[in-house]
Amino acid sequence: MVTTLLITTVSVLTVGCEKPTTQIEIVSFEQERLGAEQFVESFPDGSYTRDAYKNVNITFEIPPTLVTVERPATPAERAAMSSTNDNDSEATDEVVVRANTSMVETDEDAAPSDDEYDDLPMVEEQVYIAQMLHIEMLWQPRPGKTYAERTQTDAGITYCLQRGGDRARYEGAGFVYFKLDDDGRTIVGEIESATLYPAGATDDSVAVLGPCRIRGPFVATLSANGVMSVKRRIRSEFAGLDERR
Repeated sequence: MVTTLLITTVSVLTVGCEKPTTQIEIVSFEQERLGAEQFVESFPDGSYTRDAYKNVNITFEIPPTLVTVERPATPAERAAMSSTNDNDSEATDEVVVRANTSMVETDEDAAPSDDEYDDLPMVEEQVYIAQMLHIEMLWQPRPGKTYAERTQTDAGITYCLQRGGDRARYEGAGFVYFKLDDDGRTIVGEIESATLYPAGATDDSVAVLGPCRIRGPFVATLSANGVMSVKRRIRSEFAGLDERR
């Protein structure tokens, strides 16, 4: 299914980790309704800092990584596959060249509906996938001083995905808590619950998660430069995308 295009770099959720790690679970509501397997993103430990308004900003990034993904074959690729089965190799080479250079999409070649994707042949391709996550704490729960529970909202969250030349941005809010570790420079916390919605994308194929839930534990170290680097990239590379809900 198309949904796998966004999560091919993730690993299955594991339990029993002795050392705190960053493992962010991102689950599409539609995916969850269908009973699909849940996954987590193993982000490297993040960075955090306080801005001029004393709000804590936390960022995480998975740098561009070359991965092999599956996707539905295009009309040109399906035509080439069909020709391969009916002609000898010489004729097939000619059809492939013609399909790649001069095929014009007609109404019959229009993109299939979601219900038709299961019947399409799949092809593999290698693409670079990168992901970024920004959490902006709006207020910080303080045990014994503030009432706090997971249905509240104390943080704005932005999740960005880049797949090849296409990009998608998801935005929302949720409840996040953390505590300062013994070293005085590391925070250990968790996204208790948060809901994100598509805020923009260059192409429908990278925005297939739709509304989704995000949660999981995280670790971040004090680094203003690390936070600014991720925030700057989000502003420069993911601003102005068309909204696709």
